[in-house]
This record gives sequence, C-alpha cells and structure tokens, in this order.
Amino acid sequence: MKIRTLLTALALLASGAAWGQAGLAAASGTARGDFQIGCSTCPHFQLGLTGNPVQSQSGPLAAQVDYLGQPVGDPNTAGYSLGGGVEYHASAALQGALATPLLGAYARADNEPVVILADPAQLEIGIDLYAATAVARTQQTYHYLGASTTTYHFDFHVDGTLSSTRASAFGSAAIYTGQDPSFEVGLIDFGYSSHSGVGLLYNPQAFGGDFSVSITVDPGASFVLISQLSASVQMTYDTTDVLADASHTLRLTAITGGDPSLLVTAVPEPSAALLLSLGLIALLRLRRERR
Repeated sequence: MKIRTLLTALALLASGAAWGQAGLAAASGTARGDFQIGCSTCPHFQLGLTGNPVQSQSGPLAAQVDYLGQPVGDPNTAGYSLGGGVEYHASAALQGALATPLLGAYARADNEPVVILADPAQLEIGIDLYAATAVARTQQTYHYLGASTTTYHFDFHVDGTLSSTRASAFGSAAIYTGQDPSFEVGLIDFGYSSHSGVGLLYNPQAFGGDFSVSITVDPGASFVLISQLSASVQMTYDTTDVLADASHTLRLTAITGGDPSLLVTAVPEPSAALLLSLGLIALLRLRRERR
C-alpha cells in the first residue's frame, strides 16, 4: 500500500511540474535504398537496409540520432551485386542562459554500380541508389519581464557543404503565441534559409545564409521559438555520391532590439524536480525493506 501511494504521488508530481513548458530538443531522420536496372524509367526494387537509428537524449535540452545502413539482399536482387550505403546524423541542443538553439544535420549517399555476379565482363547494368534526410528541432518558451512593449529580433546563421544539386539544406525559425499546443495557429513570424548544391558531379561547395524572426511583446507576455534544420540527399540515376553536411551549423547569433536580460526561459521547477528525486529514493528504500 505504501508503494502504491508513493507511486501515485510521484505520478501526480511529475504531471504537475512545469515540464510541458520547458525547452525541448529532438533529432530524427529517414533513409531508403533503391536498386534500379538500366535507367531511371526501367524496373527498380526497393532495397532493405541494415541497422537501426541510434537515439540519444541528454535530458529535454539535447538530442541526437545516428544511422548507418547498407543494402540487404532479397529475391529481387539475387544474382546482382549489392554495394554502397547511406547514413544520416542530426543533433539538437538548447544552450546557454537563454537556452538558444544549436542544430546540426548531415546526410550522405554512397551510390554504387550494379553488375550481374555471374557475368565475367562485370558490365554495369544498374545502380544501387540511396536517399536520406536528417532533421534537428528545438522548441523554447520565453517570458518577457519588461515594463513596456518591446520588439525583439532573433538573428540566425546556417552554413555547411553541399556536393551537388541532389543535396540540400534548409534552416528555419518560427515564433508562435504558444496558445495552441499543436502550433497550427498563432504564427507570428517565420524566417528561413534554403540551399541546394551545384552541378551533377561530386563537387562539394560551401554555403551560408542568414535570416531572422521578430516579435513585439507586451509586459508579461510569453511566446514560443521553434527552430529547425534539415539536410537531404536525393536519388537520380547516377553513381556519383551525394553529401549534405550542415553539422552543428544552425545557430542563434544575436537577440537584438530589446534587452535580452528581460527574457527568461521556461524550465522545470527546481522544487518539483527535487521532490521527484527524493520520492524515487524513498521508493527504492521501501522496496529493500519489503525484501
């Protein structure tokens, strides 16, 4: 009975704390493979891929995902060579006193020619192609403590390397009122920086861009800043590898227009977090006593 009562109290405590308003970081990605014979309009078969994404979460303010996959054979690919692979990585963190975003995204496709294994000439008859997208995202709630209406500008920078037109990177930020949990309404401002590589061959070129979002806040008002970065590599009928490298490169460079010290972030309540820790310790002690 004591354990059941304590568990109920802990559940209520966790749900009552201000975790829902605190900063959140997330990282995700997708990857796929395709075996194409002859040309882009000829028969093709989806390739199975090895491995699973490795997710790591250092509390609500930092997240990372890493994936490396290689092709898996099936009846459709029997007798054909399988090669190459695909990978993606993404990281998201809220850093510093104002929990500002630092995002990274990386995607790479290692496309390889396909031959018939029994063919002595080993002539190329198709291509193992890959595509991937990595996405990093942060969400932070800010409260304004000033005594007069003020306009804030959040300035962002994104940079990296793209290998060709099949590689792209997209960084964005949006400010919402925060009154709609799903963020379908309440958009105040949106800014972005979109980039694509040049040419069809593997020729990595640096890219960079700046953008900003703004909000005018009244005393005591709150708002939500959502930042996102994606890196993508796409398929076309070509064995050339594709790279989209925007690792750790979307960042907030400045908060201007108003005094940043008048902005505070939503964080878990220290007292609730402390009580939760003490409750878990007490639960462990009760379990030991029952043994």
